Amino acid sequence: MAIPRKSTRNMRLVDFVKEAGPSAFPEFISALLTCNQEYLAEAILAHLPLTSMQQIIPESKPIERDMDFEFSDDSLNRECLTTCLPILCAEMIVDEMVVRLESDKCLTYVDADVIRAKSTSFEKNLKLINYVQKRGPEAFSCFMKSLKETRQDHIFNKLIKERNLIAEHKNLR
Repeated sequence: MAIPRKSTRNMRLVDFVKEAGPSAFPEFISALLTCNQEYLAEAILAHLPLTSMQQIIPESKPIERDMDFEFSDDSLNRECLTTCLPILCAEMIVDEMVVRLESDKCLTYVDADVIRAKSTSFEKNLKLINYVQKRGPEAFSCFMKSLKETRQDHIFNKLIKERNLIAEHKNLR
């Protein structure tokens, strides 16, 4: 038996969800989120107006959309990046991050070339973090968005957790 092309399988899945009734779509999105397929759920939901999305999945966790990341406290952002520097330099996949940050105008062409010229991924990651720290809250927001887009959720989650801990510690002072 021949395996149908991916687009054909996708269309059959869409037809199946449509035929299953009004509750099928929210259940489908919920299943994607449960199976750690946030990227697919986000890609699907990105095509819906925000009001429709809230009606469809009101009880589920919020889906981050383009510039919903608000990180206006620059000192908190810098401290978070500095604290997480070892994991960022060791684990972050930098090449696609550089492309995304350059396309979002968070890095210049020259910045991207300087990063690419570094010989090891550790050095590339360190240089990228240095640029993000110097560029302020908009660059940090763009950086976090790029982590999600490149499916580096473990790093994104670590940064969010660390940033929250730093903020709590500052509030206790």
